[in-house]
Amino acid sequence: MAGILNAASQGTYPLAGANWTYFQDQDDSNIFYIVPVPTLAVQSSVPQFRLTEYLDTAKQLISAQCQLTTMLVVPPEVIRGVQAQLKQQGVAAPTYQAMPFIDVVQEGVSPSQATLHYADADGTVSGTVQTTPSLSGSQTAVFNISNMLPSAVNLFKAYFGGDATAGVVEVVYRLTVWARLGAITAQVQFDAQAAYTYQRTFKWVRS
Repeated sequence: MAGILNAASQGTYPLAGANWTYFQDQDDSNIFYIVPVPTLAVQSSVPQFRLTEYLDTAKQLISAQCQLTTMLVVPPEVIRGVQAQLKQQGVAAPTYQAMPFIDVVQEGVSPSQATLHYADADGTVSGTVQTTPSLSGSQTAVFNISNMLPSAVNLFKAYFGGDATAGVVEVVYRLTVWARLGAITAQVQFDAQAAYTYQRTFKWVRS
């Protein structure tokens, strides 16, 4: 059976302007879990972000599609920081384990969901894409955006190119774990600009 969180043990660890939430295990207080955050998935050191543009003979954009893959992560420095904080609180041998997400199907529908939302600063384009993340490993979620308008293409190029004023691109995961006080839902959010700062290499493809 998956681990069970002790909801009453919730704590936070501050790092670089962010507060990381963690819980201890119900049956073994030495075991702790940290709520992860989404970032771009990486394969062979390359972030999994692909934007394909289709042009006519006059080099004008006809259409475009984008595929990006996110995953949930907990940086090693956060794990070490929480371990040190728990030791200061009297926990003998704090040991990190990945958050034990579960899939509780309700009326034939899985509540596990990842949602990508984007909108440019001018209010000319916005969109929402949903997918079901994997519940194994790093909980990867693959988002496919098709028939993109030029304004959407410009937004993705500018935003993932480092221009935070271009608009917003965010990913929210909704996943479930067991807790002593009943099932709770953890919602985590992806900051595309922070991901860009962390990983600056993207692959642009023209077809």
